[in-house]
This record gives sequence, structure tokens and C-alpha cells, in this order.
Amino acid sequence: LRTPLNSILILSNNLAENKNENLTEKQIEHAEVINSAGSDLLALINDILDLSKVEEGKLQLVLEDLETKIIQRNLQLNFEHVAEEKNLEFKVSVEEGLPARIRTDRQRIEQIVKNLLSNAFKFTTKGGVYVDIARPREDMDLSGLGFTREQGIAISVRDTGVGIPKEKQKVIFEAFQQADGTTSRKYGGTGLGLTISRELGKLLHGDLRLTKAVENEGSEFSLIIPEYLVDESAQVIEQEEGAHSSEIELRPQAKAMERVDSRKAVTEQAQAANSRNRDHSVLIIEDDEEFAQLLQQLAEEHGLDACIMLDGEKGLEYAKKHQPGAIVLDVGLPGMDGWSVMEALQADENTKDIPVHFLSGADGKSKAMKMGAIDYLTKPVNKDQMSAAFNKIELALSTDVRRLLVVEDNKVAHTAIADLFSDNGIEVTTSETGEEALQHLKASPYDCMILDLNLPDTTGFDLLEKLYNNEDYPKVPVVIYTAKDLLREEEAKLRKYADRIILKTDQSSERLLNEVSLFLHWLGNKIPDAQAKSKEAIDHREDVFEGKKLLLVDDDMRNIYSLSAILEDKGFDISVASNGVESLEILESDPEKDLVLMDIMMPEMDGYEAMTCIRKQERFSELPIIALTAKAMKGDRQKCIEAGANDYISKPLDTDKLLSLMRVWLQQ
Repeated sequence: LRTPLNSILILSNNLAENKNENLTEKQIEHAEVINSAGSDLLALINDILDLSKVEEGKLQLVLEDLETKIIQRNLQLNFEHVAEEKNLEFKVSVEEGLPARIRTDRQRIEQIVKNLLSNAFKFTTKGGVYVDIARPREDMDLSGLGFTREQGIAISVRDTGVGIPKEKQKVIFEAFQQADGTTSRKYGGTGLGLTISRELGKLLHGDLRLTKAVENEGSEFSLIIPEYLVDESAQVIEQEEGAHSSEIELRPQAKAMERVDSRKAVTEQAQAANSRNRDHSVLIIEDDEEFAQLLQQLAEEHGLDACIMLDGEKGLEYAKKHQPGAIVLDVGLPGMDGWSVMEALQADENTKDIPVHFLSGADGKSKAMKMGAIDYLTKPVNKDQMSAAFNKIELALSTDVRRLLVVEDNKVAHTAIADLFSDNGIEVTTSETGEEALQHLKASPYDCMILDLNLPDTTGFDLLEKLYNNEDYPKVPVVIYTAKDLLREEEAKLRKYADRIILKTDQSSERLLNEVSLFLHWLGNKIPDAQAKSKEAIDHREDVFEGKKLLLVDDDMRNIYSLSAILEDKGFDISVASNGVESLEILESDPEKDLVLMDIMMPEMDGYEAMTCIRKQERFSELPIIALTAKAMKGDRQKCIEAGANDYISKPLDTDKLLSLMRVWLQQ
């Protein structure tokens, strides 16, 4: 995640400097926007990675004897310039009588306190910010912490800022929460800092608490930790007698032995495989050499060329470079495990459609299938099981076109749908019952499913629930295609499972073609040239945008700038609002809008409230609204739909997908 962002930051900064003086003012501005957005994204990624590591128990402590004066000096040096810029008082004090050194994790202590100080300065405009390093006060409850007041240290950060309202004090440590609200907020930030800091405090065998808070008067957070931390799983920095903290060295635990010789042969084998046929090649990522060679023999018996990689990093590198027809992936790999490899494959446009068959010594089928695997086997496996697996891989590689499952009991309707997609190079399988559909999904991989809600043996709702809750069925995008007049509650329920909902009308077949194309990944992906051109003609026509009136509602000027630059080129007449209140004012003065792009997190009035207000007006009942949000929490999609959105797309925005959605709703 960080490596490509670093390149973006470095190169965009280099462009913005315009050392060769060959860029226009607009191009320099573009580079500055890229650099600013990249910096924000890097900060967010770092926060999320830290939080996930702590929650998964994968963050290891590194303990050292840390001088309290070192903590005092570093905090003073890091933040005194911030205080000067904001004209605030700033002091870091150490209580007399404290030990000269404490045993703890220096990096984590500084991370927590720096986060508290950053918040304190952000929410303080007059007065000061103060840090006190002392024994825990009498009003600090230590029950359950495992140490006494005389064995503890409290690092308290207090400010004279906006404080925290009473109703917010209980949720302030929850992810994506802030003192000034969740979606309508004045101050920047992700709302993850305090969540991470509290988890790190627990990792240090202590706790982070809000110890004082008065609205409009200020607040105080206190990190309470043991003076001498003992943790058997931690690494320990040994310090020579008399040495200062800056002179100590880390002596890590013994490294695992590496099998260099055996991997050399595999590297040579990979190089020799460069000329193999991609369509009928399989990459085996497995660290057990003998088992990997057995898999290779079985693959070759099924007419597949096979290449072996013994670790996740090399396997991922090979997959990205050569794009094999299929991958057999072990979970328990050294270094980068199978789950991480699968995530990386799914995140890359060139590899996300490669069929992946998981192998593992532990039960993880549900997770694998939700990630998009075509199957999952638990070790130990026998030859028959592996033969069946390679048969499935053979089936996945047997055709160069995408595969679509149509579940529809009306023979006339499913014949019409089949004809529609067969003409565009798609292999279509039809099913008239829910049970038949389940059998198809279990036997073969599909790229998308079109589902009618009225079936003879079950309802579309029940079928979706069965697919969603049963790990035996692979993840497949679902497009609901129905004549049923849906109630708002039914539509919200369907949105939980389905990717798109299309009502059958005389003009809906073209929309169905457009929507399903999003999930079949037609463009540049195993589609013959003639059919690719056909798809382009359907899905990339720009005349539908020409002259359309668009209302773009977003409080981030960078987003407005970036989106406007793209959409103006497409022919849109764009109006811009920076919050929900402004969007209502614009619609009042110019109600003839064709489409609204509505951000969710905005000051004054957020997107949820704005959409609710728009839908209350009868004249806007049919106005298409697409919600844009950086939030990706469970239930957000349903919340957007219930507030009045027709569709939903999460940030960072995929431009092609956004344009496809806009095209679909403008053709209604």
C-alpha cells in the first residue's frame, strides 16, 4: 500500500516544482492536488494498518529502559513550533520523585502521546496545551490494570480547547468517531486516532482514558501504564550499563532459517516458464516442495502447464507478470501468507479474474469463498480431491468468454436475455428454479448472475440469503431483474445481497446489458476484438452526457476539482455545492437537474439529511441521486438507499464505474 503511494507523492511533488519550467499553471495545480490527496491517503492507510495489526494481535512490543527526560525532550521539540504557529502556551512537565527510567515500548508511547497532542492542538485556538508525566492521581481508578498507584505512570495531555460534549464522551474511542460528530464535522481527520491509541494502551498493559472534559473549556486524556512492563512475547532492547537511550541496539530473536538452495531451482523453473501458454497454465504457490511437485504432476496430467513458487511474494510477482490461467494457493506460506496474496490479486485489474483454488491446513473456506476463490480444500488432501480440483480449473479455463447464469422461470424471458448476451460473446447458462441455480453455482464458476424474484420453488430473497450464508457457494455479483413493484423495505433488504436492481420495462434490456457488463469485466479482458468494439459502442457512448445538468455536492475542493475536470470534458453542465444546505438552495433556484452526485460527510448538513429533504419534494421524486462516500462501514449502503439515493459508490472513486452508473441512471 505504501510503496506506490510514495512514488505518487515523490513524482507529483517533483512535477509541482516544475524545475524545467515546461508545465502550464493548470498542470502544476493538478500535480499539487495529487500530492495533497496522496498525503491524506497515506496517513489514513497508516492508521488503518495500525488498527488492524492491533486488533489481530500481530503488533509486537519492543521494550527498553526509557528515560522520562527523553520523553519530555522529544515532545517539546516536536510540538513547540506548532504552539508558536497557533500562539498557544505549551509545557511538558515531569513530576519530582519519578524514576529516571521506565521499561516500556518507546515507539508506542510516543505514537499515543503525539496523537493526543495533535488532537489537542487541532481543537484548541486560545490558551494552551499541557503534558504532565506523573504518578496516577487519586481520581484515576486503577482496578483491573494489575498494578498499584506506586507502580504506575500517567501521561496526561490537557488543553483549553472546545472540549467534548457529554453525549459524545462515551463513543469518542470508537472507530470513525469525533467529538464534533460523524458526518457533519468542522475538523479534519479520520476518527481513528483515539481508537488506535486506546488499543495500543491496552497492548502496553495499561489504559487510555478521557479523564476530564467540559464543553467549550477543554479536555484531558490520560495514558496510564505500568512503570516496569513485563511481556514474555515482546522483544527486549538490551542496554549497556551507563549508555544513553540513543546509543542502544536492538537484539532481535533468532531469525528463521531460509531454504535458499531449493528456491534457486524454482526461480530457474519460473524463468523457463515464460514461454508457456497462459490460457492453460496454472501457478502453484506452495511452500512444501514435495507436495508442490505432486501438484505439478497432477496438473500436467490434466493438460495444464504448471509453475511452482515456494513463497507468496514470488508467487504474486509471477502472477502479475505472466497472468497464469489459474492459481493453486496455499494459505500458510512463509512471509506473505495466502490471504494477503489473494487480496493483492483481487486489487489488481490484470489478476483479479484469475481463478484461485485455495489449500490450507486450517478451516477457512468461508473466508476464501467470500474473497472470490473458486474452491477451497483442507489439507491433507488425496489424489481424487486434487484431480477434482484440477477438473474444476480445466472448466474455468475451457472458454475465452465470460460466463453468465440467468435464473428466470419464464422461458420467453430467459430466452430473450440469453439471446441478448450470447450476441455479445457471453456464455449463458439458464435456470428455471432456485434449486437448479444452486446446483449450477456449486458445479461451475460464474462471473455474474441475473435473478428474477419470482421462482416456482423459492423466492429471490430466500435464494440470496442461502447464497450469502452458505460457504459452499462462491461469491458472485447479482443483478436483480424483476417486474415486481418493490416496497422501500424490500428494496433495502435486496441491497444487502444484490449489486444492482433493475425493473423490467420495454426499455430495460439496454440497461441490463450495461449493468451486467460492469461485472463481466468485458473491456480488454478475454473478449475478441470485434466483440470488444461492440461492447465499447454500448458502454462508452458519450452523447448521453452532452448538455446534461449535474449537481455535484462535496465539501472537499480537491474532489470537486478532480471530478469537474473529468465531467466537464464529457459535456456536463455542472453546478457545485459544498454542503447539503447549498444543494437544496441550488435545486430550489434551478430544479431542472438531470442527476445529483451527493457526498455523505459534509459540514452543516450531511448527505443523508440532504437526500431526505430532496425526496420529500414530489417534483424530485424521480431525480437520480448517486451517493459518494469515503465510509465503508457495514450498513452504509443501506443507509444511503433508505435516505433516498438510487445508487451508491465508495471513494476513492473508480472513474469508469462512476461514468457507467451515471450513464445507466441517465438512460432511465
